[in-house]
Parts: sequence; C-alpha cells; structure tokens
Amino acid sequence: MKDAECEAFLTSLPGVGLKVARCVLVYSLGREVFPVDTHCWRISRRLGWIDPKMRKAECDDEDMERLQAMIPAELRLSLHVNFISLGREFCLDGNPCPR
Repeated sequence: MKDAECEAFLTSLPGVGLKVARCVLVYSLGREVFPVDTHCWRISRRLGWIDPKMRKAECDDEDMERLQAMIPAELRLSLHVNFISLGREFCLDGNPCPR
C-alpha cells in the first residue's frame, strides 16, 4: 500500500487519528511520514514554521500536512524524535528556556 492508503485505512479505525496513524507508519512500517505531537507542534510554531498569529493549541490535519510537506522525507523520523527530546527537556510549554 502507498502511504496515503495506509493512512486512510488506519484513520478509518475507531479512535485512530492522523497523528496515531503516522506514528504507526513511521515506527512500525518504516515509512517516511512526520507525525506531529504536542512537542513538534510547539517547536514548529516557535520556529515560525506555522503562522505565529495562529493561536491554536493543537495541530489539525491541515497543519500536519503542511508541516510534513516542508520536511524532506529522509529527515522526518530523526526530526520527529529530536523535536520530542527538545520539547521534553528544553522547549517546554509556557517557558521555552527554563534553565
């Protein structure tokens, strides 16, 4: 199956949204997709990859598509993992630089 077909199938399952589907695709199937969790969303906004005027607390499917299109396929997994690490330790919610 192509990535889009896999996404469509996974998101048709109860309780599976685009983020979860892409996590399955990238971690279990080795596909070059970019799941956007809270850390990826927050860091992307702070980097200016998302319009700073947007005050949405969470990423919607359109934003996830836009971010994925910006990131070269071969960098998506490593960027996702590194954004999570950065978001958990340094780029925290509310205070970007606590230390």
